[in-house]
Amino acid sequence: MMEILRYLWIVGLSLALCACSSDGMPVQELPSDESGEYVSVDLSVNIPDLMSAPTRGIIGDKPGSGLKLTLLEFSKGTDGANSFLTNIYKAETSSATNVDNGGLLNFKVTLMKTSEPRVLHLLVAEDFVNCDYGSEANLLPRLTVGGSGYQSEAYWGKVIFDNGYATAADMDGNATLLPEVEKKLTGVPVIRNFSRVTVRESLDNFELYGFVIVNVPTSGTIVPWNQSDLSTPNLLGGADGKSMLSYPEIGDSYSGYTPATAAFDNQESEVKSWTDGNVTTSPFTQADKYIYEHPFESGRHTYVIIKGVYNRSGTPTYYKIDLGYNDENYSFHYYNLIRNISYNVSINGVSAAGAATVAEAIDGVSYNNISADVKTGSMLNVSDGQNMLIVSNTNNVFVKSSDTFRLTYQYIMDVTGANSVDNSKVRAVGLAEGDVIKSFSETEEGEFKVITITPNEPTAVTKIQSFKIVDGNGLERTISLVLRVPWDFSDYIFQEGKNNEPQGSDSQNISSSAGDAFTFYFNLPDGIPESVFPLQFKIEANPQCIENNPIGTLAVSTGESLFTPGTPAISYIKTVSWQEYLYKYGAGDGNDVDVNVSNPNHTVRCRFRTISTGTGIVNVAVYNPYFNMGNTSFTRR
Repeated sequence: MMEILRYLWIVGLSLALCACSSDGMPVQELPSDESGEYVSVDLSVNIPDLMSAPTRGIIGDKPGSGLKLTLLEFSKGTDGANSFLTNIYKAETSSATNVDNGGLLNFKVTLMKTSEPRVLHLLVAEDFVNCDYGSEANLLPRLTVGGSGYQSEAYWGKVIFDNGYATAADMDGNATLLPEVEKKLTGVPVIRNFSRVTVRESLDNFELYGFVIVNVPTSGTIVPWNQSDLSTPNLLGGADGKSMLSYPEIGDSYSGYTPATAAFDNQESEVKSWTDGNVTTSPFTQADKYIYEHPFESGRHTYVIIKGVYNRSGTPTYYKIDLGYNDENYSFHYYNLIRNISYNVSINGVSAAGAATVAEAIDGVSYNNISADVKTGSMLNVSDGQNMLIVSNTNNVFVKSSDTFRLTYQYIMDVTGANSVDNSKVRAVGLAEGDVIKSFSETEEGEFKVITITPNEPTAVTKIQSFKIVDGNGLERTISLVLRVPWDFSDYIFQEGKNNEPQGSDSQNISSSAGDAFTFYFNLPDGIPESVFPLQFKIEANPQCIENNPIGTLAVSTGESLFTPGTPAISYIKTVSWQEYLYKYGAGDGNDVDVNVSNPNHTVRCRFRTISTGTGIVNVAVYNPYFNMGNTSFTRR
């Protein structure tokens, strides 16, 4: 027989919003008398920070008012497919929920006592959650919030009780509260089910009017879910196990989850129709935006359109920015949009007016005429609030066996006080010879530890290996290594005009006049993985007698010459998207691809103009660190 356990305080949960499913299991209400089968529990929920921001929408940095707590109780099985719902509990709200981050939300709930293993999922939302009977794998991915044109917040946490909440009943039918229960229900963290996108600039030659997000999921799950292993991911770490992990740490094991039922707002076809006069349906505002989780999809990835005025012209234009980053080898990587992460766009340079319309910006190349960094919270280091682990890099690509990778890392203790370095507290785990690593050494240089890695001989087969830098309290960074030989460019063609692909057999001969259009084509090999796109290629001519054709998609760059190292030169950056790799351009002068026409040779199109008169041979170099240097030429006649 089960009995009532006395009042128990639970301190410090972090929130998550929920959506209601169909009624199924009966919801346990607070009993009118203490019949001996329930334990009445008081909960205090502590709201975590999502990094401060001055504005918010329907969902935002702070929890809203009137939130409700539902606890879903499951048996503890071997995985999510074998853990089944045993009870649903509605909690009474004991205090206001619209508090500052760090404030406490108070609830009271009555749990049925048991000595069987249990898992409690805590869901805080605008409404209570009801659901049918089933397993974690069946139920949790289906609990969603939101809808087209409406966002609502949700917070989630989990506590595991391997021995239930109480001892088995004795001969008199009495059960005793287990000592570990009070400890486990003190300071339980819960996290948001949405992320944030911010855009900031402080330039003299650019005025930001606002931004919108394209391809926005209309709903999100309350509970983060890994479909691959039917489990909830670990998103918390630190010395106390209650600090949000940084993006790279989460990304190794979790890429986000978009429910199968989710639709999308602000789709490209809709956004392309927006005009300056259509402000009620296309608000370009500077306010931070909030978005449910969305793993990267090549055919429907989420990105930002910026609206602003360049150089005090008075005419607003539009710019496209992908949510991702270039690594040190110029290769672009998209972010997965993961809950409780802030994606911060910093505009650090604008060189020209953008596209005249939203549609032109969408069809164009990201970062054309605009320079921006997109950072996630805590990307360069990780801290638990007391100590900090700093690493110089989290990934490296080897293309030659003579390459070496030098990783430096440092461990800082008491970051808010003494701020002292003690690298004896941190070590490398999993660092060993393997598919990528041929040999390595570990040394110390001043206040840093240094790992130097020499790779194996690369082949045409991509090899991947990783290891971790960890302390003894849960802080860690994963270092990913890739080994392969460089790819090669092929089939260089130069032709007069601005055609989307080569025409006829005449090639390599270009006009000797100034201001004439011509197009440079080259092919990429098969089998380049989607994850490395967009790829950027640096193109330089010698002598420097060419310029970007404005109808094209090239960006101007300055730096060290590819022909004469140590001397400055002008080059042009061609960015190739995954769709441009797969499909040909549509008819006309535009930069749209036609998804109904494949690009079997993966031809890259670069539109130029001559800027001076002259005859003779013009040498052209094409560079990307994942490729062997491309060298070709054309003749001006």
